[in-house]
Amino acid sequence: MRLMLVTFSMRAVCGVLVAVAVMLAEPANAASPEVKARAEELYREGAADFKAERYGEASDKFQQAYNLDPSPILLFNLGRAKELSGDAESAISYFQQYRDQGGRDDRVEQYVKDADKGIRKEETRRELADA
Repeated sequence: MRLMLVTFSMRAVCGVLVAVAVMLAEPANAASPEVKARAEELYREGAADFKAERYGEASDKFQQAYNLDPSPILLFNLGRAKELSGDAESAISYFQQYRDQGGRDDRVEQYVKDADKGIRKEETRRELADA
C-alpha cells in the first residue's frame, strides 16, 4: 500500500512538472494587446526618425519597442540605425542577435561586412592619429 502511495505521488509530481513546463514554454514575447500597441507605436515613430535620418532617435525608439515586445525585425532595424549612426560594433551585435533569433534578411551579411569595414577604418584612423 505504501509503495502505491509513493507511485501515485511521483505521478502527481511529474504531472505538475509537465504542466509548469508547458506554461513556461509560452513565447517570451506574449505581450498584452496594449503593450503590443505601444510597441507598434514606438516602431512607427522609430521608422519615421530613421526615414528622416535621425538614427540615434530611431534606435532609441526601436530599443524601447523591442523591450516591450521582442521581435527579430526590431533587432534588424536597430542594427541598421546603429550602423548608419556610426556605431558599427553595436550594429554587428544587433545583426548577430537578429540572425540568432531566426532573422533571414539576405542583406544582413553585407551590412555586417560594411560595419566591420567601418570598424577597421576607424581603427586605422586612430592608429594614424596616435603615430
